[in-house]
Amino acid sequence: MIKINDTLKERVDRERMPELDSADFKVKLLKAELYEVVENFINDKADIELKILYLNSQKFKRLNPVVIELMQNLNISDDKMDEIWMTL
Repeated sequence: MIKINDTLKERVDRERMPELDSADFKVKLLKAELYEVVENFINDKADIELKILYLNSQKFKRLNPVVIELMQNLNISDDKMDEIWMTL
């Protein structure tokens, strides 16, 4: 039996999460009361590359670099984003 450490298992689980189209991702942020926080960050503080990618991406995967950068800049935990992704 192969034993996978918890960190690797979490990564694999996140890679398997469904891809969200842009509208679905933003509605999930809205339901989590984070839509305005994210939009304000994008408009006021994000670098131009992140802004372009966020505004023009058609789909988002859970481990998309845009999602990761938003989480890091806004102090959104992995567990919180997993919850947003899968339940809201």
